[in-house]
Amino acid sequence: MTMQAVIATRFGGTEVLEYREVGRPVPGAGQLLVKVIASAVGYGDTLIRAGAYRGGPASHAPALPMILGFQASGIVEAAGAGVPAEWLGRRVVVNAPHTNAGFVVCPLQCAVPMPAGVDFGEATLLPNFYLTAYHLLHTAVAARAGQTAVVYAAAGGCGTALVQLGRHLGLTIIAVASSAEKCAFAQRQGADHVVNHGESNVRDAVLQLTHGRGADLIFNSVLGDAVLQDVEALGVYGRLVVYGQAQGLPQGDLFRKFMESGVANSTALVLFSLWTVMQHEPQRIVQALEELLQLLVAGRIRPQVYARLPLAEVARAHELLESRRVLGSVVVEP
Repeated sequence: MTMQAVIATRFGGTEVLEYREVGRPVPGAGQLLVKVIASAVGYGDTLIRAGAYRGGPASHAPALPMILGFQASGIVEAAGAGVPAEWLGRRVVVNAPHTNAGFVVCPLQCAVPMPAGVDFGEATLLPNFYLTAYHLLHTAVAARAGQTAVVYAAAGGCGTALVQLGRHLGLTIIAVASSAEKCAFAQRQGADHVVNHGESNVRDAVLQLTHGRGADLIFNSVLGDAVLQDVEALGVYGRLVVYGQAQGLPQGDLFRKFMESGVANSTALVLFSLWTVMQHEPQRIVQALEELLQLLVAGRIRPQVYARLPLAEVARAHELLESRRVLGSVVVEP
């Protein structure tokens, strides 16, 4: 049996993405075969496609050719040995790779039943963007009400989730974005303050907004040399959490900056990847997804779908993300 999928055949631009017919995966023992109703494309997918992580860990530099995509929602169509029969026909959200396809196979522990009435397109944004944000707040650090948090790329998939979940926790959110439109979008998601980094210096704005105290938490998914100023924007016991490198590695000496500007406040650099939780605490993935689904049903969070495109147009989704015009996330539907 076959299915349609988008394959990255080599590293490069969107021209390396091919929409074609491939063999349908077969579930093994303890696995589900899920018919994908909705998947998504994140900025991280564009970096993987471009080869930005070549030479890094296998989790971020997979062998090609491969099917991209790391999150999906759909309906269980078949199951391998050892899977209870009641899983067949269930609506599920899936935290697994290779989801930009008509079907995906995943271990039973990577799927969580979806309540009736939940939109597939919104739900598919939970297993990666919201899951990452959840563990940034609860695993990378122990965020608590009353703290001030700076969120970079606040209008993106994970940034939107961080703003909404941070607001839910009682954090004061300073959202950083690249345009007035994105700043306004972040405010609509619950940000208390916004900083357009094209017009203002982030460090100076954070210090002004906190009356010189500095931020308790900074969530940086872009890195680049701006991270050197982040150290100066941290308050006492502040934590700078890096979980991406959209702008590449800093050219300056980050460790020296911490020793010069951060040691007096006992600040710290925290590196985070959702892959760590998936590999070492998989039970916490399920627990977090269940909690996120409850928040979605209760209306406490609302994933923002910027565009819904057919699976055949995944390349266009990549182009939209690379154009930096997207507010929220792009969903693809087979």
